[in-house]
Amino acid sequence: MRILTLMVLTALINGTFLTGCAPSRAQMRFPPVTSAQSVDLLWSLVAAIPLDSPLDVDLEPEGRIRGRFRLADERTLLLEQDGAIRSVPRAEIRRVLLDRGRHADDGALWGFGTGTAIGLSTSIPANGSDAGRDFMVFWTAMLAGIGAGIGALIGVFFKDRTVIYEAPVSGLK
Repeated sequence: MRILTLMVLTALINGTFLTGCAPSRAQMRFPPVTSAQSVDLLWSLVAAIPLDSPLDVDLEPEGRIRGRFRLADERTLLLEQDGAIRSVPRAEIRRVLLDRGRHADDGALWGFGTGTAIGLSTSIPANGSDAGRDFMVFWTAMLAGIGAGIGALIGVFFKDRTVIYEAPVSGLK
């Protein structure tokens, strides 16, 4: 239920809920925010993250740190790193990303579909013989399997991260 609430709030903030159009992956981030109320709304999304979720946190001075979510209040974010709890001041946080894992399963599905389509389009039998149909089934199954394997291998290299919070850009007028 918390994930559903998080998804609905994210969709409302991004504007996809009202327009029905999902932004591309390059646009999947929150716009810079100027009002304190909007910043607090975005920070409440961080507090709603399920316990033990993997997070990537971009910090102003240090760069990126990784850990598992423990708690977020108005001033700090608590992460577990290597069994120790680390307190991160909210003022140092530029961005919080929820790590949803790798894309191996999505890659396998895309590869399977692509392999199947290629197999079907290249093996249509000229005559209606049983040998032609058997070859079509074999060829399509072989390309679907190869496509799924290649897609899964490619998907392993891509992580799925969702921006949950982005600090307002300082210096806005």
